[in-house]
Amino acid sequence: MRVAAYCRTSTNQEKQNSSLEKQIAYYTAFIQSNPKWRFAAVYAGQASGQHTQNRPG
Repeated sequence: MRVAAYCRTSTNQEKQNSSLEKQIAYYTAFIQSNPKWRFAAVYAGQASGQHTQNRPG
């Protein structure tokens, strides 16, 4: 099974940047540790959760 992760933060603050990096690292390792899964990708973004306008699909 191909598996991908979706990681996001809601602000551009420095502490949020490290949070995004940690999320990506965690889910990449988690997916790759399962022998039945094939790592497809990590989709990541930074955007406010208050507005849905101008968000790419």
